[in-house]
Amino acid sequence: MATALELRRRGLEFVRDAHCSLVSVRGPVSAATDARAEVSRRVESMRTPPRVEVPYGHCDACGDPFEPYRGGWCELCTLARRVALKGGGG
Repeated sequence: MATALELRRRGLEFVRDAHCSLVSVRGPVSAATDARAEVSRRVESMRTPPRVEVPYGHCDACGDPFEPYRGGWCELCTLARRVALKGGGG
């Protein structure tokens, strides 16, 4: 299992559009492959997103750590939610 923070440290970039919506990822193939696997693993739980009681600097859905100045969902849970809403399985 990999967190979005770990994947960024491995060189993966989560690309956002002008509205700050995630639109793609780019970087090393191994990190992108791991990101796809993590998104697929999270899709089912993000159909009805959980609300995890976590300290600030952790994803509200999965509890993974990210940068301490952030709140909300990590990129992986955000992408999994998008897949879930489109009716996909990952």
